[in-house]
Amino acid sequence: MLLGDDEISDLSIYDAIYIGGGNTYKLLDYIYQKKIDKKFLDFIEKGGIIYGGSAGAIVLGKDIRTAEEENDKNYLNSSGLNLIDNKSIICHYEENLDSKIFLLTERIHSEIIALPENSGLIVDFAGKIIEVVNNAYSFQKGSKILI
Repeated sequence: MLLGDDEISDLSIYDAIYIGGGNTYKLLDYIYQKKIDKKFLDFIEKGGIIYGGSAGAIVLGKDIRTAEEENDKNYLNSSGLNLIDNKSIICHYEENLDSKIFLLTERIHSEIIALPENSGLIVDFAGKIIEVVNNAYSFQKGSKILI
């Protein structure tokens, strides 16, 4: 199944779902328009696995303004699916983004998990991070911690 399909079927027939990259705002808008958000929640509650890469990871977080530069069509909704314990995600992290991320933590009132290339998170169905693959950083109000 591709997200471009007109009708999103029952997800329970799948073991795992991959949500790829692209424009984060366009992806989130599509998810909400097709009402896939509720299907994702049901899928996870029943033990399904969702893998998000780049924009696909960011939409799983609380707020997608971590990719605000992609909002080229002035989408109004920046509320992600909030599947990661009220944390927002930024992908493709590099240290030169620190000042931007610190400002974002204040603006969006959310802890931000920054994922460098080749890094990731394993999250349980309740949204708790249970494992960090390689490394990631937690940004909270002036604090940056390697997790």
